Parts: sequence; C-alpha cells; structure tokens
Amino acid sequence: MVWGTQISVLWGVNLWCDKQPTPVEFGGQGPAGVWSAANTRVFKIIWEAIIKDGRWKKHDWIAKTDPDTVFLPWNLKEVLKQPQFVAAQNTTAGGYLQNCPFGLYGGMEVVSSNAVRQMSEHMGSCPYVPQEDVYMKYCFKHMGVPPLVAHWAFCFRGCDIDIQNRMYAEGSPVPKGFCQNHFAECLGHHAAFHALKNPWTWEQCFWRAKSQ
Repeated sequence: MVWGTQISVLWGVNLWCDKQPTPVEFGGQGPAGVWSAANTRVFKIIWEAIIKDGRWKKHDWIAKTDPDTVFLPWNLKEVLKQPQFVAAQNTTAGGYLQNCPFGLYGGMEVVSSNAVRQMSEHMGSCPYVPQEDVYMKYCFKHMGVPPLVAHWAFCFRGCDIDIQNRMYAEGSPVPKGFCQNHFAECLGHHAAFHALKNPWTWEQCFWRAKSQ
C-alpha cells in the first residue's frame, strides 16, 4: 500500500510503503457478497500511519483513492469550492463526500481534515465491518461526522449499477446526477472515475478526461 506527499502520484512524487504484508480475504457481508474484499484491517493500518504522520493537519481535505480510480484533482478542487463543503471545514465534526446516492463507495473517499481529527480520537471505538467502505460509513456515523451529498461529482461503475438495479426494481426514473454513459467514455467534469482495472483503459480514461 502506498500514499503520497502531494495531490498526484503520477509524476515523481515520493511514496511511502507499508512493508508489513497484510493478507486480504474475500467474502462476508456487503452489496457484492462473496466478491467483497475484507480489507478494513489494511486500510486501518494506513489511516493510523497517516494520522500519526500528521501532515494531514496542513490540508483542508484528504483524498483516499484506489489504484483503479482515475482521479482528476483539479476537478475535485472545483467541487470543494462550493459553499456547503467550505462550511463543513468550519465545524467540529467536519464531513465526508457521499459519492453515491446509496452511501460511500471505496473507489475514492474524500474526508475533511476536521473529520480526520475525529478519526484520530474515536476510530478505535468504531464497530468493525470487514469491508472498508462500509466500515468507514458506519464509523463516520458513530463519530457524528455527516455525509455531504456529492454523488454528482463522481462516476463510479459500481454505484451506477446499483442505481440502475434499484430504479428498475422500483420502476422509477434515474435520479439527477446519474453518470449514465459518462463512465464508458470518461466524459464530464467528474472528480474521479472507477473502476478502470486494466492499465491501458485506465490511461485512456485519464487522458480523455484530462483533455476536456
């Protein structure tokens, strides 16, 4: 697992690596059932290291991304200029960006620094859930850190599939902000696209999104 000192890990940024091997199993509860990665323990180790390092205190927001996420930091900066997100920086609890109408998806998690401060003080008492994104959602709730609706700023295939399935089952129209065909073409000024698991498709998506 790696984490960088700067907003981009693409060009010559120093990285830190957790050299201790941490096995990840698949299965357990969660929307994906047996395909869910039981990766909470791994990410807790990383968060604890980041919190101990302390450099997060110098920033307003901290973004966690998966390797198969195409991250456009300049688009995220524009998103975070909106009044509701600026206001969250001035509260004790802070907040995190709700990147899907149905909750928090792990492809990218954007957390305010004051919410990270809450994590540093209370994460040890959070109820354990094997899947990291589900764990974080319930942990934030346990700590009193509110979700900040921002699903329109992200294009996550897993979230879109959930939306399609639920709307189809209910016979309801797709909600405003649905990514629709943007994922396949990497269109729109989204902060992130997920999941691009093939290196070639990841790179194509990045350059296409960057050129808009």
